[in-house]
Amino acid sequence: MRKHYYTLTIPDELKAEGKSKASWNQLLNTHYKRGWNINLSDILSNITHVTLYLGFYLKKPPVSLSRLKHYSGENNITLRYS
Repeated sequence: MRKHYYTLTIPDELKAEGKSKASWNQLLNTHYKRGWNINLSDILSNITHVTLYLGFYLKKPPVSLSRLKHYSGENNITLRYS
């Protein structure tokens, strides 16, 4: 995504992060070491759809790190919810 920044079509939801290559790289840096579990069960031939799907999770993950109370590194995760 870094290498092809100038050829990417940035979705409206990521326009603020995609306004410059520096801001785009900053967004990617914050998410670089995160664990990813992306389910693309169907073969997707539309690259725009894939970009929008991945962009949604880059912009706002399903569970924020601030809600994480404990992670053992194994299969146990404790989250705070209200």
